[in-house]
Amino acid sequence: MAWTISQESHKKMVHACIDGFPLEACGLFLGSLDHDGKPTGEISFVYPANNSEQSARIYSINTRDMFEATRFADENGWEIIGAYHSHTHTQAYPSPTDIEKAVDPNWCYAIVSLSKEKVESNFFQIINGEVKELDVELVIP
Repeated sequence: MAWTISQESHKKMVHACIDGFPLEACGLFLGSLDHDGKPTGEISFVYPANNSEQSARIYSINTRDMFEATRFADENGWEIIGAYHSHTHTQAYPSPTDIEKAVDPNWCYAIVSLSKEKVESNFFQIINGEVKELDVELVIP
Protein backbone atom coordinates (compact mmCIF):
# COMPACT_ATOMS: atom_id res chain seq x y z
CA MET A 1 0.00 0.00 0.00
CA ALA A 2 1.17 3.51 -0.77
CA TRP A 3 0.99 6.08 2.03
CA THR A 4 0.55 9.82 1.49
CA ILE A 5 0.72 12.92 3.65
CA SER A 6 0.20 16.51 2.55
CA GLN A 7 3.18 18.82 2.61
CA GLU A 8 1.26 21.02 5.06
CA SER A 9 0.65 18.11 7.46
CA HIS A 10 4.27 16.99 7.18
CA LYS A 11 5.42 20.52 8.07
CA LYS A 12 2.99 20.55 11.02
CA MET A 13 4.53 17.29 12.31
CA VAL A 14 8.11 18.53 11.90
CA HIS A 15 7.36 21.90 13.54
CA ALA A 16 5.63 20.20 16.48
CA CYS A 17 8.78 18.11 16.98
CA ILE A 18 11.05 21.16 16.77
CA ASP A 19 8.80 23.07 19.19
CA GLY A 20 9.00 20.17 21.66
CA PHE A 21 12.80 20.10 21.70
CA PRO A 22 14.77 19.34 23.89
CA LEU A 23 12.14 16.75 24.86
CA GLU A 24 10.77 14.09 22.53
CA ALA A 25 7.58 15.35 20.93
CA CYS A 26 4.76 13.09 19.76
CA GLY A 27 1.42 13.01 18.06
CA LEU A 28 -1.06 10.97 16.09
CA PHE A 29 -2.03 10.45 12.46
CA LEU A 30 -5.74 10.45 11.59
CA GLY A 31 -7.27 9.06 8.43
CA SER A 32 -9.83 6.72 6.89
CA LEU A 33 -10.11 2.96 6.99
CA ASP A 34 -10.92 0.71 4.05
CA HIS A 35 -13.70 -1.91 3.97
CA ASP A 36 -11.39 -4.36 5.79
CA GLY A 37 -10.84 -1.93 8.67
CA LYS A 38 -7.27 -1.11 7.66
CA PRO A 39 -5.87 2.37 6.97
CA THR A 40 -6.29 3.52 3.36
CA GLY A 41 -2.78 5.00 3.50
CA GLU A 42 -3.83 8.64 3.39
CA ILE A 43 -2.76 10.60 6.45
CA SER A 44 -5.56 13.14 6.55
CA PHE A 45 -4.64 15.01 9.73
CA VAL A 46 -1.68 15.38 12.09
CA TYR A 47 -2.74 15.69 15.74
CA PRO A 48 0.10 16.90 18.02
CA ALA A 49 0.00 15.50 21.57
CA ASN A 50 1.86 15.97 24.83
CA ASN A 51 4.59 13.56 25.88
CA SER A 52 3.55 12.24 29.28
CA GLU A 53 7.10 11.06 29.94
CA GLN A 54 8.53 14.61 29.68
CA SER A 55 11.77 12.98 28.47
CA ALA A 56 14.40 13.54 25.80
CA ARG A 57 14.77 9.78 25.34
CA ILE A 58 11.28 8.21 25.49
CA TYR A 59 7.69 9.22 24.83
CA SER A 60 4.18 8.25 25.74
CA ILE A 61 1.17 9.97 24.24
CA ASN A 62 -0.82 11.73 26.95
CA THR A 63 -4.03 9.78 27.65
CA ARG A 64 -6.18 12.94 27.61
CA ASP A 65 -4.73 13.87 24.21
CA MET A 66 -5.42 10.32 22.97
CA PHE A 67 -9.04 10.66 24.12
CA GLU A 68 -9.43 14.08 22.49
CA ALA A 69 -7.80 12.89 19.25
CA THR A 70 -10.19 9.93 19.16
CA ARG A 71 -13.17 12.23 19.65
CA PHE A 72 -11.87 14.65 16.97
CA ALA A 73 -11.34 11.71 14.59
CA ASP A 74 -14.87 10.42 15.23
CA GLU A 75 -16.33 13.87 14.55
CA ASN A 76 -14.55 13.95 11.17
CA GLY A 77 -15.17 10.36 10.08
CA TRP A 78 -11.56 9.28 10.70
CA GLU A 79 -9.69 6.85 12.91
CA ILE A 80 -6.26 6.97 14.48
CA ILE A 81 -4.01 5.33 11.89
CA GLY A 82 -0.55 6.00 13.27
CA ALA A 83 1.76 7.97 15.48
CA TYR A 84 4.88 10.08 15.23
CA HIS A 85 7.57 11.18 17.62
CA SER A 86 10.95 12.84 17.56
CA HIS A 87 14.36 11.48 18.34
CA THR A 88 16.43 14.23 19.90
CA HIS A 89 19.76 12.40 19.90
CA THR A 90 19.52 9.57 17.37
CA GLN A 91 18.60 8.83 13.77
CA ALA A 92 15.07 8.63 12.36
CA TYR A 93 14.79 4.88 12.91
CA PRO A 94 12.79 2.96 15.54
CA SER A 95 14.65 2.20 18.76
CA PRO A 96 14.16 -1.15 20.52
CA THR A 97 11.70 0.64 22.84
CA ASP A 98 9.78 2.03 19.84
CA ILE A 99 9.55 -1.46 18.36
CA GLU A 100 8.38 -2.95 21.66
CA LYS A 101 5.71 -0.27 22.16
CA ALA A 102 4.24 -0.48 18.63
CA VAL A 103 0.51 -1.00 19.15
CA ASP A 104 -0.87 -1.82 15.70
CA PRO A 105 0.85 -3.49 12.72
CA ASN A 106 -1.43 -1.55 10.36
CA TRP A 107 -0.35 1.84 11.71
CA CYS A 108 2.14 4.17 10.10
CA TYR A 109 4.87 5.28 12.52
CA ALA A 110 7.02 8.30 11.77
CA ILE A 111 10.20 9.41 13.46
CA VAL A 112 11.59 12.90 13.10
CA SER A 113 15.29 13.11 13.94
CA LEU A 114 16.52 16.37 15.43
CA SER A 115 20.04 15.04 16.07
CA LYS A 116 21.64 16.88 13.16
CA GLU A 117 21.33 20.35 11.69
CA LYS A 118 19.09 19.04 8.89
CA VAL A 119 15.86 17.56 10.24
CA GLU A 120 15.11 14.10 8.86
CA SER A 121 11.86 12.14 8.92
CA ASN A 122 11.18 8.52 8.04
CA PHE A 123 8.02 6.41 8.07
CA PHE A 124 7.64 2.77 9.10
CA GLN A 125 5.32 -0.10 9.83
CA ILE A 126 6.27 -2.37 12.71
CA ILE A 127 4.90 -5.88 12.33
CA ASN A 128 5.71 -8.54 14.95
CA GLY A 129 8.89 -6.70 15.93
CA GLU A 130 10.05 -6.30 12.32
CA VAL A 131 10.59 -2.79 10.97
CA LYS A 132 9.49 -2.08 7.41
CA GLU A 133 10.41 1.33 6.00
CA LEU A 134 7.58 2.97 4.06
CA ASP A 135 7.80 5.22 1.04
CA VAL A 136 5.45 8.02 1.96
CA GLU A 137 4.63 10.52 -0.75
CA LEU A 138 4.35 14.20 0.14
CA VAL A 139 1.38 15.57 -1.78
CA ILE A 140 0.08 19.04 -2.49
CA PRO A 141 -3.67 19.11 -1.76
